[in-house]
Amino acid sequence: MTTFAGIQGFSGAGKVTPDEWNMDKIRRRRKEEEHRILDRMIRKRSGLPANVIEELEGWEQLFHEEVHGSRLSFVSEMKDLVRQGTVPSIGPTPNESSMVMYMNRACEIAWLMVRLMPYLQPTEDAFGGRWRTQYQILDDSFLYMQRALSKIGKKIGDAFIIFVDQKFSFRQPLFYLEADGSA
Repeated sequence: MTTFAGIQGFSGAGKVTPDEWNMDKIRRRRKEEEHRILDRMIRKRSGLPANVIEELEGWEQLFHEEVHGSRLSFVSEMKDLVRQGTVPSIGPTPNESSMVMYMNRACEIAWLMVRLMPYLQPTEDAFGGRWRTQYQILDDSFLYMQRALSKIGKKIGDAFIIFVDQKFSFRQPLFYLEADGSA
């Protein structure tokens, strides 16, 4: 979908000019490329079913709220303050709902990373047969985890499985190759 230069905000058109190093232009191009990719991966141009896009929108918003100001953690602390009269901590505190949310999101991100691992191979099958077997076991375990979320009524479980199946299933064999065809 993109190249290393593209996602960094560079045109990748060969010779780098002083205009190419303009930080405002680099930032604008990088954001445009990020939005283009997100639109094709999880938003309206993704080709995913509307209910999956809706679930992924909430999923993306969770990350946004936590990354930009720890808002989910803050709300959790404030709930404890209101319900139990406990004073908010300056650091993280053990909280079952927060830990569950963290573990679920961490496993989802880990599954995406596992799906991308074959891309680290410099050539076809560079990691070998044993690695492929272990990779498949790990991949299956993340699928099992998402199915468990679905079984307890969490819509994100099924939505995430569909997302991974449609957007993180790659042609085989998978090994390193730039999107523009260069290696």
